Amino acid sequence: MKFAEVLKQLSERVIQSICHHHQQTDTTLHFLLDSDWNNAYWAKMSEDERIVIEYFLREKGNDLLTYREIEQASLPLGAVRFRIALTKLRRAGLIFTLRRLWGEQAYVMSEEQIDLFRRKSVSISTEWKSKQRLSGHLSYHILDDLLQVLNVVRKTAIGFSKRGTLHKRTVSALFHGTNITEQLLAPFADELEQQYPFALHEAIALDLLVEQGLLQKQGENVVIGAVDEWVIGKDAELSRWLLAELLKKAKFEPNLEMFYTLIQRLDSDETYRLDAILDSMNSFGPDRQTALEKCIQPLTALGLMESNIEEGVTLFKWRTYRDHEAIPLYIQPNFELMVPAFAPFRLKWKLLQIAELQTSEEMWVFKMSKESVQAAFESGKTAVQLIAWLQQVSAVPIPENVRSAVEQWEQSVVQASFWDVRLLRLTDATLATELKQIEPIASLLYEQIGERDFIVRVENAALLGEELEKRGYAIGPIVNLLEQPTLSDRVTADPILPLFKNKVVELDYQVESVFPDLDDALPGLRDLPRMWLSNYAHYHGSTLRKLIQQAIDLGLELKLEADGNDHRLQPARLTNQHGFWKLVARKEDKAEAEYGLEEIGRIQIISPL
Repeated sequence: MKFAEVLKQLSERVIQSICHHHQQTDTTLHFLLDSDWNNAYWAKMSEDERIVIEYFLREKGNDLLTYREIEQASLPLGAVRFRIALTKLRRAGLIFTLRRLWGEQAYVMSEEQIDLFRRKSVSISTEWKSKQRLSGHLSYHILDDLLQVLNVVRKTAIGFSKRGTLHKRTVSALFHGTNITEQLLAPFADELEQQYPFALHEAIALDLLVEQGLLQKQGENVVIGAVDEWVIGKDAELSRWLLAELLKKAKFEPNLEMFYTLIQRLDSDETYRLDAILDSMNSFGPDRQTALEKCIQPLTALGLMESNIEEGVTLFKWRTYRDHEAIPLYIQPNFELMVPAFAPFRLKWKLLQIAELQTSEEMWVFKMSKESVQAAFESGKTAVQLIAWLQQVSAVPIPENVRSAVEQWEQSVVQASFWDVRLLRLTDATLATELKQIEPIASLLYEQIGERDFIVRVENAALLGEELEKRGYAIGPIVNLLEQPTLSDRVTADPILPLFKNKVVELDYQVESVFPDLDDALPGLRDLPRMWLSNYAHYHGSTLRKLIQQAIDLGLELKLEADGNDHRLQPARLTNQHGFWKLVARKEDKAEAEYGLEEIGRIQIISPL
């Protein structure tokens, strides 16, 4: 649960109480997410509070801890000490109270706070690094396949079924020829994916594209979204986005979550030893087989990581991206375009839009044709622009036959084209003649059309405006014809693509806006006579039995005098043997001991607060 989600459900009174508890004035509570503040507060925590935090890290992660689990589960502390430490952490704003729809209480740490404490629990060590180096340069990356899926959608009209989703056959065709398989994505699937009408890997991959807005609904068809803008980012950033999205879908055990959190902080230029990291994590980390099968191997298969096992030693390294380098493009006279497999995703996407992909191994080979460039010309690109871009990225001069063919293809494909220009409209023809006589203005007028209209280049429009204003000509606002009402209804893209009918999950809980009293940690504690908690004294037989039974019922420890010594015990039960009452209790070494009530001298219930 995100910290912001929790915060918006807390009342002002609770927020003020948390601030007062820490002597802070920041009512955004952002100090709770500050690593320095958390480190300082950790140093002030009691040992029990630290054990509760570590229990969340090891056993719960981002999951809920229910009240029933506290009563029934095997906790690292006794239930009483655990509840008290938990209540102190709730008062500190480190753990929050939820209320299930059927009334049960549950407790949770925000995702950001879990991450902060995980970072504190295991520090990155230089001893994890290996002197043996892995290259980090790989040929396959799942984003290559996702770009090919998007390219199929770009070229093909994909309509909805009568039920408002996609046909299974259509979806299967989208992924045909890619390496995206169920085995590849299964480690990141949760129960929700199983409800989709498609194969597991198809559902996960489509979900990624839909959530990012790369697939959208337009009328009765599916179209691509702003892929050009998305793919312009750095390859490393796109890969981090992909991993983050996959991890959101996964349902891992907390120790595996912690392992993922840790390795994402590692330097991408270094090679690391898996066993060294797991040894440092101790009980916070997964076992070696789990780390391999659910992390290292899947990430390697996705192309996000390189790994190697030699003589039982597992080495791994994050993929190294080279999108900051000049990647060579080779243009052949036979219209083939070749780039290495590690070329940036943005370069591959541009090539997919003007050529057909032939092979995608160590070298990606594309083939240009009249048909492959048609969409580019129809979208407004010119042969001049296309040739200029190819020359810019090519490692060799463009063969003359390729240049000539592209120019000819444009002429045969494009019979009309749109120019991106500004239209300058004047009030009358006399003013138009006047402006043509002023050299600084005339030089910015591209072409006159009609008696009072001029075409102006977009890049010159602002300068022309300044020249006109400088000479006292009044200029009106820019008129956007796209915003003017027209007789035709325009079909616009709908970002909501209803592919998955079971996508929306209703939460069965909400944050309970409450600042707990310490007494609430142990129901019944406030009903005990105060002297039983504060006085180490003798009691009459019947009162003694009541005192001991109350301590048993509440799970509280006793301090009692017997055999001339003081003992600290955890009472277990009272027994009556032939009219004689006995207390059975566990000593500090966990061994059981019996005490006849007539043997007990002074006694006191130890307050847990």
